[in-house]
Amino acid sequence: MRQLADLIFSLSNDEEKYEEYRSFKTEGVTNELLKNTLENREWEPDFDVQENYHRRNKPNYPTTFECFLCDKLYEVNLKGKSN
Repeated sequence: MRQLADLIFSLSNDEEKYEEYRSFKTEGVTNELLKNTLENREWEPDFDVQENYHRRNKPNYPTTFECFLCDKLYEVNLKGKSN
């Protein structure tokens, strides 16, 4: 968590570094693991803006992401306690 806080702090104090960090917004995602995960995910946004309707055939983004995030934080916490 400290590393994340340090990163956010450094980005907030350096405009050039911040723009470099968020280059994916204009250049697209280059992380292959992230691209693969997004392309093969089981969940999707629960509202289709173009079609203007709610989807209910797959788990939605907020619920699935929150569960994923909690699971990862739990794993990190367990690893920290075992060290």
